[in-house]
Amino acid sequence: VNLFPRKKFMKSNNSYEHRILTILLDGQIHHASEFAKVTHRFNVCMQRLREDGHNIKTLPLEGRNKPASYQLISTSVTV
Repeated sequence: VNLFPRKKFMKSNNSYEHRILTILLDGQIHHASEFAKVTHRFNVCMQRLREDGHNIKTLPLEGRNKPASYQLISTSVTV
């Protein structure tokens, strides 16, 4: 149960979420280092995008402390 639901609002084209989404929109697999160039807290942005209806698949890499890769599977939101 989310006690503090995030308010839905129109994101500016320069928000971290929008910048990360533009990277994911090609449907290809992207390494975490690509998102770290946008913001070091990209996992928060990924969670917010998922809450907004984007289906983002996390592809963990084998090994300890290895960063994951991400892929946009589908979206129910018009961008």
